[in-house]
Amino acid sequence: MRWLLALALFGMVAMAAAAERLEDKVATRADPAQQYALYLPDGASAKTPLLIVLDPRGRGAMARDLVLDGARARGWGVMSSWQSRSDTQEGITLRALDALLKDSAHVPHDPRRVYLAGMSGTAKTLWVVQPVLRDRIAGLIGSGGARPPELPALQGAPAFFGFAGTTDFNYQEMVALDDALGGAPHRLVVFDGPHGWPASEAFVEAIAWMDVQAMRAQRMPRDAALIDARWQACTEEATTDALARWREIDACIRDLDGLHDISTLRAHATALAASEDVQRLRKQEDRLRDEESRQRRRFEEWRARFSARFVEGRPQSPPSHATTMRELRIANLRKRATDADARIAESAMRQLAWMHAGAAFYLPPMFAGDAERLAALKRLAEATAPP
Repeated sequence: MRWLLALALFGMVAMAAAAERLEDKVATRADPAQQYALYLPDGASAKTPLLIVLDPRGRGAMARDLVLDGARARGWGVMSSWQSRSDTQEGITLRALDALLKDSAHVPHDPRRVYLAGMSGTAKTLWVVQPVLRDRIAGLIGSGGARPPELPALQGAPAFFGFAGTTDFNYQEMVALDDALGGAPHRLVVFDGPHGWPASEAFVEAIAWMDVQAMRAQRMPRDAALIDARWQACTEEATTDALARWREIDACIRDLDGLHDISTLRAHATALAASEDVQRLRKQEDRLRDEESRQRRRFEEWRARFSARFVEGRPQSPPSHATTMRELRIANLRKRATDADARIAESAMRQLAWMHAGAAFYLPPMFAGDAERLAALKRLAEATAPP
């Protein structure tokens, strides 16, 4: 069973209290143009954890409501910006975050337990501000956007809970970040779906996981019921996929080390890691990751040719649609997207999603007024659109 179901069995998912505070738009005192949606549990105090959410489209109430079940279950407060943005100047989101951090002084919360959440570009922004806010932020929740590679080497990573959709074009960067975090507290949950936030129930798990990390860091008292719920989920959850099960047990070991006897989990993880099924599936994942990297390079090479409007002073037309389809192997990818093997199908869909995002959203602004190239991008976007 999922961890959130175990939490419910232990009676830890509570109904909203009558005295809770739920407001759709609160203007910050320092700058009324900066607004946020607010949730505070009944009895919010200086011991209440606070989650600040930065939605990539500034959908304050929607993003607050997305995390609301998890916040209610664990007694957290939520501030969700209406001004945060992705795919635009990062300073817009930085100003929104700064405004909410300043206004949090007027919201009852534990200053040692402030958390940030973002998706796509705003998830990347979390890592930009993390070194500056290292002493103020207890953990990060990021979906569909990993730490930007141009940042300096990571030092002193906070607790990080990541999400990635199975067909998210940023899936591989989320997996790479999870691997790179090494000994830091980290967890990656993969959900069925494309680039975006996960469903609301996923945040019940993420927020409860942050409470476990707070116990490990001695920022909150030991909660035996929460530890038992996590243990029950670790020992009872079943899956037919050996690799997924090994990863789940590995995450359980990291989470419960020092809080519960994990000797049986260690033995199970060791046996699974050496199993033929896990070894085979890991090799397949390596192959698919390499294929996705090659396809991205192929797309960048095509983009460079597509963008060349003049060669030796003479105007150039973009590659024909037939050439584009052949060079980018669109037909083959669409066929692989229907493969009976879910891993192969999802990998192909991620490659198509990457090209679709480029053709539909990121490249057109570069060719404003160039009707021929805009038409070509429209055809490519249609050819790579999800089914």
